Amino acid sequence: MDSFYAGNTTVNGEKYDVSETPNDQRRPFKAVLDVGLVRTTTGNRVFGALKGATDGGLYIPHSVKRFPGYTKGEEEGATDNYNAKFHRDRIFGNHVDTYMKSLKEKGGEAYKKQFSKWDVTLKDSKIASVEKLFEKIHSDIRKNPDRLKKAAKKDVKRDHKKFFPKRLNAVQRKANVQKKFQIATAAASKKK
Repeated sequence: MDSFYAGNTTVNGEKYDVSETPNDQRRPFKAVLDVGLVRTTTGNRVFGALKGATDGGLYIPHSVKRFPGYTKGEEEGATDNYNAKFHRDRIFGNHVDTYMKSLKEKGGEAYKKQFSKWDVTLKDSKIASVEKLFEKIHSDIRKNPDRLKKAAKKDVKRDHKKFFPKRLNAVQRKANVQKKFQIATAAASKKK
């Protein structure tokens, strides 16, 4: 279906709806957002996932009322306002970048404690800001949307000998009982 509905190629925070670009061959895939027990406050991460899914090409009926950057008119007769630039800044992590820079200017342990791995990631990808990193990630996902499989992890349960000792067969269990019996009789004979 990605050939029929490519999704939003320019992520700018504006509302994007796949159903507004009709295709005669096929309807868009429709999904419904189930938030479960999550509070539906404006700017919640659930709505970030919603925005990502709709930009990816899914048809999810929604409005912009819960996206970051939406403000309701406080006074009577005032109009509601949606600031797409504010939402775009949230999508690309500009708020994180600003906070990183402010902590870096202050110096100290707080920056190293919170953002040491971000620094390594930015240096490894040869990018200066979080926004550029997210743009690169978005373009890489567009190029190859297949999920990369990670190497299989070692079985942790069997490596940890304290809690998961090696399983013994019947002959080994009987030999252990005999050893314990010999130790107990030797200790009893020493006491006499």
